[in-house]
Amino acid sequence: MVCLLVACSSPPVTETTNVATSAIGTTTSSAVARTTTETILGTATSATTTTEPAQVEVVGNGSMFQINDETARAPAQVSSGFVDVIFVNIGQDPHAVFVTENSILYGVFLGSGLLSQAVVEFVSELTYVFEELLTFSRPPDVEFTAPTADSETAAPTPDVTVGLAEFAFSMPDTVASGPHWWQLTNNGEQLHDVGIFLLEDQTLEGLLAEIDVIDPRLQKTVVPTWAVAPGQTIWINPELSAGNYALVCRVPDDNNRQRHFWG
Repeated sequence: MVCLLVACSSPPVTETTNVATSAIGTTTSSAVARTTTETILGTATSATTTTEPAQVEVVGNGSMFQINDETARAPAQVSSGFVDVIFVNIGQDPHAVFVTENSILYGVFLGSGLLSQAVVEFVSELTYVFEELLTFSRPPDVEFTAPTADSETAAPTPDVTVGLAEFAFSMPDTVASGPHWWQLTNNGEQLHDVGIFLLEDQTLEGLLAEIDVIDPRLQKTVVPTWAVAPGQTIWINPELSAGNYALVCRVPDDNNRQRHFWG
């Protein structure tokens, strides 16, 4: 089943899209092959009932960034160029973890017991910071560098290209079900994130009203939400089942503090 994707314009509400019932053939990308990229791994229980850390099984290879409620861990160095990164949350609280260089460049919002992978680009000789925002607890920041040694990873060939801007997304009318590479490029002047929500029996208007009143740390997206700074591009590999979805940016506008999905 293929339905129309409603594109954002100024001022928009947001974008919605349907995933086709049958998946198209998988495109082999030039980047690192992986088994599962963005999924719930293991069992995570609420912090109100246990203090045990979430059990997360890591699948695939990449530079590991790990966070829990008290500590953040990052490699001392990553290769410059395109790098396959793995973010893991083994804490009880949800964490918004970001890689920064004076300001946020890339980030992913992770619930307890989640991991998320992406391909991002690091510039040589810069010092980056692995940190978290919007969380119930605040682990200390961790610095790391990208030396001159170039990564052997190539940028993936995207199956879906998504452009981000103030109060607007641009992407195809439909996408196929199954795992596919999504290229996220921020063409705007502010930070944007890409929250993918399954509508199910809910309307788009109902989702937007709910998002506006529920703590963003408690909102449930289909896959971990990635944030991208102006001028930056990342590649993610979500796996979506057939159904109706909404693509929502929840970042408040720099000027009027309105959330970007409202326009």
